[in-house]
Amino acid sequence: MLQSLREQTFQNFDVLILDDSSGTQPLNLPAVQHVVNRLKIEGHKVEFLRNDVSYGVCKARNKLINEDPFEGNDFVLRVDDDQVLNRDYIEKLLEVINSGYDVASGVTPLQGSAPFKRSTKNLKNQCINGIEWDEYCDITYYGDDCGTEWVESVILPAKHFRSSALFRKEVFKELRYELGLTPVGFREESFLSVRMAIKGFKLGVHTGAVAWHAPASSGGCRNNDYDKMVRLDDERFRYWFKER
Repeated sequence: MLQSLREQTFQNFDVLILDDSSGTQPLNLPAVQHVVNRLKIEGHKVEFLRNDVSYGVCKARNKLINEDPFEGNDFVLRVDDDQVLNRDYIEKLLEVINSGYDVASGVTPLQGSAPFKRSTKNLKNQCINGIEWDEYCDITYYGDDCGTEWVESVILPAKHFRSSALFRKEVFKELRYELGLTPVGFREESFLSVRMAIKGFKLGVHTGAVAWHAPASSGGCRNNDYDKMVRLDDERFRYWFKER
């Protein structure tokens, strides 16, 4: 992930890394140390935070927001440690922001999966990641359209984002990631996306902005009860959506 940041066509950024109670601190890993040193030489500020105990995905994300040392920056880009960004990822997300959106996201296909591309021509109402509900506010459709590549490279409105999104800092003056979810934090983006919509923030997706999901022995979310926690978090979101 860090190396893919180094290779971005847009280079005006700094880096804040959270070590969420890993067994080996990142700077003790030679590969990480090398990339961090190169980032610093190339003009980027790099800062580290560490949790001695992991309290889950949502609290980790909020810690990064609350303890952001780069006050002069106008945007926040959240990138997960198990993703590899295409070289123009940030550049394309900025195109979304410059088109009038407050939050910009891309797509996260699985690295190494069979090549497959969808067409945006088949999207209902030309909206990606749509959400539909009935008269009782029970969710009847929850689109997850950002786990694949797309034929067209276009900017589309979205109801929720998947991951690795670029935010105007104004968003986090009012909102945070949901607390009360399980440690895996499933649907944390869904809670945040709906709350953003309620506040009037606009969310867009660039189908040509690709952040590859890179399965690895470390990184990402690891929990022996992952499937159970995903189900519990999904049920919590649906109940909250109905009662909101």
